[in-house]
Amino acid sequence: MSHRKLMGPLVTLVLVCTLIAPAMTAPALAYSSYPLEPDDDEVEDALDYLEGVQEADGSIGGYNPSAWAVMAIAAAGENPHECGDPSVVDYLRDNAGLLADEYNLATGYERMILAIVAACEDPSAFGAGDPTYAPDGDYLSKLKEMHNGTQFVDQWGATDLLNDDFWGVLALIAAGEDPDSDMIQSCVAFIEANQGEDGGWSWATPDNTWYSGSDVDDTAVGIIALIAAGEGPGSDAIADALAYLHTEQDDTGGFGFEDWMSGELVVNSASTSWVTQAIVAAGQDPISGDWTLDDNPVNVLLTFQEESGAFIWYPDCGWPGCEARERITSYAIPALLGVPYPVIPTVCPVSIDIKPGSFPNSINPGSKGVIPVAILTTASFDASVVDASTVLFGPATVTAVHHALEDVDGDGDVDMILHFRTQDTGISSGDTEATLTGETADGRKILGTDSLRTVPGQ
Repeated sequence: MSHRKLMGPLVTLVLVCTLIAPAMTAPALAYSSYPLEPDDDEVEDALDYLEGVQEADGSIGGYNPSAWAVMAIAAAGENPHECGDPSVVDYLRDNAGLLADEYNLATGYERMILAIVAACEDPSAFGAGDPTYAPDGDYLSKLKEMHNGTQFVDQWGATDLLNDDFWGVLALIAAGEDPDSDMIQSCVAFIEANQGEDGGWSWATPDNTWYSGSDVDDTAVGIIALIAAGEGPGSDAIADALAYLHTEQDDTGGFGFEDWMSGELVVNSASTSWVTQAIVAAGQDPISGDWTLDDNPVNVLLTFQEESGAFIWYPDCGWPGCEARERITSYAIPALLGVPYPVIPTVCPVSIDIKPGSFPNSINPGSKGVIPVAILTTASFDASVVDASTVLFGPATVTAVHHALEDVDGDGDVDMILHFRTQDTGISSGDTEATLTGETADGRKILGTDSLRTVPGQ
């Protein structure tokens, strides 16, 4: 992957047991503007770290962290399909059976749906899946089966959890569900009904045996989920939640959790990453004076980055699993880039072939004929879902005069072949490539580019 080219349960308690540690390096350079850009050193170093620790099977830190890594890579505008061979997306597609290990199956489906959408794939048809946990790769239907009419429940039917509703809303929004749908609005109502008197949320409802009050991580995700579902940033629920975050902000400018043994606040990169996303989702600037004490959340977050590019959870962490930098680094990247969940790429890359069967792809710009262009079906994209009426090609962005579905490249699957009048395309002498754009039937934007060589007329 070139950076220059193109949940177990998600709860604070378990997060504490599954994340990060060692010593931090000197604080990173303070930023006076936000968000950071994908080509800023801190972001590129973090992406390089994820690529550098990728295993031979395509995984980055295991099944759970690999999903977060996909979202981070996509947030940076890169194609996660190009990360490794097999890619991290291939790894997720081929290991649906690992959902059996999820503490809360609902959050497992939600995390996977978020990653699948970030990879420009269909969460209702993501590979072969698993006969028990995701038949035919349909993660979306399996998630919807876990909604009881009021909220999402885990595989045992527990109704005293909130985190699966936060992430459930985000997963459904990512998958294209109407924010006004009964399923999303019932979750919104359940979330708001369980907002604490302090304005915050927990991973669970007060009925849960392990409930311990509001925390910044879940409050941040609650804000992001409600805003994604259409809640206005000025609503009482969001205003109260933001006020709670203000009260919990450390003097350093960062955010954290209260250590259950010492009672001290442990400022950490995961909490600070998610709160930063919540601030952005609410339309505010995390480096503004409103969120600056001794410093702001973004600069505090950058102090947790090591020379390797990885982000640690917090220094001297003694919890089991604190070495899992892959997940923490994946949380930090979208936060630095100002991209709140869900990560939904604006354009999905597709493979196209100008003049299939020939190379170089020689074109006479003055020809009165047509140029055939194929949109190819690959492991990550089904060309048959393209709405041919939206497809545009060449510098002049012209529509096709004809299209058909057929196996263009002889690999046994169905591709789309389109024909464009040569003189209408705007291709001129000296051009070396041409681009095709369009949309799928469900509204996903696509883009593909292939090389060409212009030749004079005979």
